[in-house]
Amino acid sequence: VRAKPTTLMYSSALNAVAKSHEVACRFSGGMARKNRKRESITSYHGRLARQVVIMAEQAEVAQDDGFVSALMRCAAAAGDASTVRAIYLAS
Repeated sequence: VRAKPTTLMYSSALNAVAKSHEVACRFSGGMARKNRKRESITSYHGRLARQVVIMAEQAEVAQDDGFVSALMRCAAAAGDASTVRAIYLAS
């Protein structure tokens, strides 16, 4: 039996990416090795969020309010206010 992915799964994944991005941005910079590692991780979050959205579209899950708000949170964590407004207006 193959389980179908749900919107909640992708929403949770996007929320986790946004939370991780916020932490990485908060601690990016500095001379400590741990902070330099987070700086390289920060650049990875955009690609990861894009991949989650592509997988959600391929699975044809319903994009409800929770999914849209998680997507907006990812864009806000990246500091892209214009994309957040565009997602809000499109939903």
